Amino acid sequence: MEDFPVGSGSHQSRDIGNLVCTAQALREYAVSSCQYLSMKSAVWISYDFGVRGDYEGIYTWLDDHGAIECGDSIAFLKYEFSGDLIQALKKDIKDSVDVTKKTRIYVIWRDPTTKKMKGRFILGTRKSLPWTGHASGEEELEDDES
Repeated sequence: MEDFPVGSGSHQSRDIGNLVCTAQALREYAVSSCQYLSMKSAVWISYDFGVRGDYEGIYTWLDDHGAIECGDSIAFLKYEFSGDLIQALKKDIKDSVDVTKKTRIYVIWRDPTTKKMKGRFILGTRKSLPWTGHASGEEELEDDES
């Protein structure tokens, strides 16, 4: 059994009634309790609702969350949540915006564990690339041989 530090540098387990708290037990409790702690994360949101989408709903949601405009259909905000960021965002937006099969929302955030930037569609999926075939490249010359 691993002990946790108590008081002036001593290492011991602590008896609380019938429970004995160890460092491992405290770590597990802290991890499981984190889902209830409120956190803030900087996120960029890209939204596409098609022609008849609920832009009024997303604009209201973005305004309620203090988002700033970053170009056509892109916003930045510091999102306060508890639990999983992506699940919280998805639920929050779905509760505020009329979602159809044409709704597409892409979120970019920094993963707190890896410190790497991540992106994911939380609603909808990626479309085919409209720029496919527009790259300028060298033409390959073929020699005919017989």
